Amino acid sequence: MSNQPNNHKLLIALVKKGLAKKIVSSCKKVGAEGATTLMVTTPHSEQQHNLFSLGLGTEREMILIATTTEHQDDILQSLEKGIVSEKPRRGLVLIIDIEGIAGICRLCGFDGSALMGVGETKVDKQHDFNLIITIVNKGSSDEVIRAAKDAGAEGSTVLYGRGTGIHEKATIFGVAIEPEKELIATLIPESLTEKVLVSINDEAELGTPGRGIAFVLNVDQVIGINHPLQPEKNATT
Repeated sequence: MSNQPNNHKLLIALVKKGLAKKIVSSCKKVGAEGATTLMVTTPHSEQQHNLFSLGLGTEREMILIATTTEHQDDILQSLEKGIVSEKPRRGLVLIIDIEGIAGICRLCGFDGSALMGVGETKVDKQHDFNLIITIVNKGSSDEVIRAAKDAGAEGSTVLYGRGTGIHEKATIFGVAIEPEKELIATLIPESLTEKVLVSINDEAELGTPGRGIAFVLNVDQVIGINHPLQPEKNATT
């Protein structure tokens, strides 16, 4: 495991439907290795009262970009430029600290076995729960879910989107296509974070370029868990 400092960020942009492809292309020119785009909707009844509607309509696109602090400002400026070029107040960008990461460690000069934020460099111990987000090619979610459960996770949620990355060169009759992606969200007790992340990394072979990415986000509060979790018991090997 690496003991290098963790300097990764997750940029989340909410934009008008149809803008994501152009914005992602601009972000890749300034250092973004890739991105995942999800379609999100807001009911018509919520349009006037939803903070995140921003006049975007009921359908919009959510862009997820994991990057380093070295490229953060350039990518942020590219996101803002792409959003503002449409109309004022037509998008939203959030920046979140990533506590651990697997799948793009080569960006930092590590080999595929290194996991940023785990090993000698522990994740933040002040949080009771963490959320592991894993993004892989369509059809690979089952192995991610299996790996997480084998390491103690109780379950995962799968979302679907499309991705653009430097290792994705698929074409049909010479026309480039964007491969479909599966995003797996796994909520776990903090004590299981390292074990689950390592299991996902190994099973999904995230150290291999183009296989996918997994990252860890801190969760401050959780509502809706109606049964007791016993992380100490599950964390034992």
